[in-house]
Amino acid sequence: MDPAAVDRLSGIDDLDAGEVVLFKGGALRDRDLVVTGDKRAIRALHAAAEAGIAAVSEVVDKLEGRVVSVEQVFRRLVIRYGSELVYAHKPLCSVDTVLDIVIRPNRQQTLAGLNSYIASLRAEVGRLLCAN
Repeated sequence: MDPAAVDRLSGIDDLDAGEVVLFKGGALRDRDLVVTGDKRAIRALHAAAEAGIAAVSEVVDKLEGRVVSVEQVFRRLVIRYGSELVYAHKPLCSVDTVLDIVIRPNRQQTLAGLNSYIASLRAEVGRLLCAN
């Protein structure tokens, strides 16, 4: 991948400097996952690629299936440790509105909420998002 192509990410609206660094790093390293809580940035990257910006399309091709949303991380935590434990640490989740809404002591309700949100995000950004 041409590093100059990756530098063009800096011009995309709704991509702050930190997300540009994350996406650049992911695009330049073939096997790394990119974990982010910034859904606006994921959407902006996808939209720029859909708009036909060649350099961005190349980056999206490299990142295909390797972007992980914070909701996907919490889904894994609930599956592994249970919703009760995750719910007990909910004050730590209050930085994300979706997590604040869907994290509940009931595992089934929590997973249903997370799955619904992840499916909605996947419908918006398609191939960027990592498989569950």
